[in-house]
This record gives sequence, structure tokens and C-alpha cells, in this order.
Amino acid sequence: MRPKALLITLFLLGAAALAQAQDDVTLNFGADGPREAWTTTGPPGKPAPDSVRSDRSIMPMSFKGKKDSDALYVVDKTTGNLAGTTVGAVRKTGNWQVAPESYKLIGQVSVKVEHSGQPLAAGEVSLDDGVREQKELLDPSTNGKIDFFGIKPGSLKITARYKAKDGTSKSVTQLLDAPLTRTTPIPSAVISVPEDVAVVGTAAPASSDKPAVPASSTPAAAPAGAQASGKPAESANPIGSLVVYLVGIAVAGGVIYLAFKYAKQNPELVQSKLTQLGVDIPQPGDATQGQQYDPVPAPMPKKQDPPQKIILDGAAPDPIAPFAASTAVSVGEPRLTSDAGDAMILPEGETVVGREVGLGLSLVGETTVSRQHAKLFRSGNEVTLTDLGSTNGTYVNGVQLNGGTTLRHGDSVQFGAVRFRYEG
Repeated sequence: MRPKALLITLFLLGAAALAQAQDDVTLNFGADGPREAWTTTGPPGKPAPDSVRSDRSIMPMSFKGKKDSDALYVVDKTTGNLAGTTVGAVRKTGNWQVAPESYKLIGQVSVKVEHSGQPLAAGEVSLDDGVREQKELLDPSTNGKIDFFGIKPGSLKITARYKAKDGTSKSVTQLLDAPLTRTTPIPSAVISVPEDVAVVGTAAPASSDKPAVPASSTPAAAPAGAQASGKPAESANPIGSLVVYLVGIAVAGGVIYLAFKYAKQNPELVQSKLTQLGVDIPQPGDATQGQQYDPVPAPMPKKQDPPQKIILDGAAPDPIAPFAASTAVSVGEPRLTSDAGDAMILPEGETVVGREVGLGLSLVGETTVSRQHAKLFRSGNEVTLTDLGSTNGTYVNGVQLNGGTTLRHGDSVQFGAVRFRYEG
């Protein structure tokens, strides 16, 4: 072999060996402990089937076939926290020093939705951590339990949406305090639904038309032929039972196939029927679908302390629609504007805020709002806000009120978990 050809061959072999070496990487944790690592092309979710598990301080991994833009996640089973980076960042050096400060997300949060201790059969559960909102559907197979993954620590807003048996759409919202440092690896919340709804495992009542035959009752007389011969009646043919069973499975499979085919050919009609049953189907255009996700979350601006955990101070709210927003808002008039853009002009004098019906500002259906939560007093263009001893507090610009304060234009006003913007 010529010297030039030999050099080229050695160069290609060396490049191949280097590429192979960069696909074989090492994760260093500094101490032993149960951990699980995996790669994915999207936001953090349930660990992938090909994830790597190890209790050692060093975890080898292979990036063969992985792109530099893929995300790499590690969950610490002891703390339940999640660390993330990109495949490309680790591939450059072949090593990732996973320090304690690398864990910036909560790996998993579990939510149960129930009525009188029984899991809901249908509905939707959403979790909003301030960075993204995740939505999952409830059906009998979930047994009322939903798991969310890759959550920013802090105050989590969890909402369960469902339909009561009378056909009305309902929702319950709950706040869950989930700090990065906690005693439970997987934070959990239980949402109790007050209305009568369909639950998993509901059995039809037994028929009372005919009384049950006691065990000591005399058995029915055998057929005359059987008595004459003195032989017991023949048992059922096992082959015939098997054939009937297989035919039943084939019919059920055909029905499922036809239903699936019909759903693909008539998606709009099927979605309309599911909506009537109270099941919201996430649309393809949702903001959290199809977007790139940074496995290393950007630093968030420091927020004020969130409201404390919910402790309801009364029974479920009366099913009356919340206040209607004013359609014509005069410029300069003191008013409160909700996050949805609805505005309410504050009248002269006193306006009581709460979830009771008939108040100046009735927030019916908001379980984080007390029956009589706070008081607004307008004198000309000056508005004073006073908390009335509410359970979950009244906040102005994130600071909880201990007395009264005068509102200024642009102030953020929050009653429990319900936020408004003051303008005037």
C-alpha cells in the first residue's frame, strides 16, 4: 500500500473511532443513588422505554443515532427532581457533571380526581406552573389519576373540568404548593368534586323482581328421562363454549375497528359528541404542541409569594353564573379588568367582593374566594381595598393585605387565585 493511501486510511479509521467515542458518554453525579436518564425530542415527559437506570455515581450512556438538538433528562429518584441539557452539549466533551444545582424541575406531580372517594370516569385535568399548561383526559382506564412531568416548582394551578349528571359543565380549581426542596419525591393533590358525577366502577342495582332462591331450597326435578336412567344431565360442550367465545371476540373487534374507522372519517362529528359529554379534546393548534422545548429552563423573574394552600370555608358554591362584564367602559372610570379582558366599573360607595350571590362583585364558582372576601370603597376616582378576613388572602402586586390600601392605576389585585388589573 502506498504511504499516501495508508495515511488516508488511518485518518478515516481515527475519525470513525473519535465519532464512536463521542457517542459513548458518561454522566457523573458525585455520589451513589437511584437515578434514571433518557433522551427525547420534546418537552420532559414520562421516562422513555429505553431509559438508563443506575444506582452508581457514574452512569455510561450511548448517543448513537441521537441528534445534537435532542434533550437529555435525568431524574433523581430520591428527591424526585429533574435535570436537563442537550445531547450536543454532552457530546462535545463526552461527559456531564450533574451537580445538585442542575436539578431545576420537579420530575412528576400526581393528581387524583374523585367524588365521595370514588374516581371520576370522565373529564379533563390541567396543570399550569406559570411556564406551560399541560392537559390530560380522564377516562375509566386512568382510574381518576393523572401524572404530569417536568414541572416548574412553586405554586401550581390544577383544574378539573367535568360534566355533572344533570348535564351542566363544572370545574374545580386547586392550588398546590410544590417547592424544589420537599419531603415527598412526587407531590400529589386530591381534587374532590361536590356534584353528582359518573365514577369508575359504578354498578347497576340488582333486580328485585324475583327473590333469590335460598341455598337450602329443594332443587328442581330432573327431566323424566334422566330420572328413569339414573344418570346426571350431561354438561355443556367445552368446544362449543370456546367457539362462542371466539366469535364474541371477533364481533367485538369488528365493532371497535368500525368505530375507529368512523372516527377517522368523521372527526368533527365525533369531537362534537365528545364535547357534549363534557370531554375537551386538545386542538392541534394548542400552544404547547409541536413547539421546541428548552431542556434547561431560562431563569424566571422573581415572583411574589403565592397564596397559601386552599382551605375551603364553606360548602360548594351555588350554581349561578358569575358577574357579567360591562360592555361599555368609560375612559378614566375606576374599574377592575380580569385576565380574560372583562371589565367592571366600580360604583360610588362600597362594593363587597366574594362568592356569595348578590354581592357587588360576585365570583360564584371560584372555590379560592371566601363568601365575603374583600371590600372596595370608591370616593370619586379614589378606590380603597380592604380584606375582610378571607381564608386565602387578598393581594396587591403580590403582597398580601393586612389592612386597607389605596389602589393605583395598573395595580395587580388578586382575591384568592382570581386576578384582576385595576385601572382608573
